[in-house]
Amino acid sequence: MYDDCIFLSLRFPQKLWRIVNECRSGAIRWSFNGNTILLDYKKFQEQYLDAGNSIFKTKNITSFIRQLNLYGFRKVTSHNRDPICNSQNPDVHEFLHENFRTGRPDLLSRVYRKTAGKRHCQRPNVKNAEQNFLSKNTDHVSRLHMCRLALTKTLEQISREYQQMQNRKLKDENTLNSPEKGSVI
Repeated sequence: MYDDCIFLSLRFPQKLWRIVNECRSGAIRWSFNGNTILLDYKKFQEQYLDAGNSIFKTKNITSFIRQLNLYGFRKVTSHNRDPICNSQNPDVHEFLHENFRTGRPDLLSRVYRKTAGKRHCQRPNVKNAEQNFLSKNTDHVSRLHMCRLALTKTLEQISREYQQMQNRKLKDENTLNSPEKGSVI
């Protein structure tokens, strides 16, 4: 199915992105709104894990689900509770990741494997704490906080421009009010 070396060398999120976009059988697909993926366990197992040239390191659907979880995907339980969705195909399950969206391959760099351990012990540089927070945790920053930062930056820029305008005005007034050299009084 996928025998090219380039595809096999891709990271898990890129492989997943590609098969979600290329799968035509319904084994894995985007949800209607494109914010989640729908995974048909039986079809996916048959087409992608049991296949002779498996593209993932596992042949077990449970291990594949664990891999999704390691990369921050969460199972959407409301899909399973919906009688219409569940009665049509009980093997289809829905998974959500904030940065795995249809038509947004630019977000894939934000889908990474969770690591345990030392990250809670590290203290960020106080001077760059806000920049680090924004660059590493953009998906956790609320829209309100981002708007506040943008407004603060704009306000600072306007204040600087206003101060420069006042300085020019004061300089112009001083030039007009000062006696010219060589004038007779």
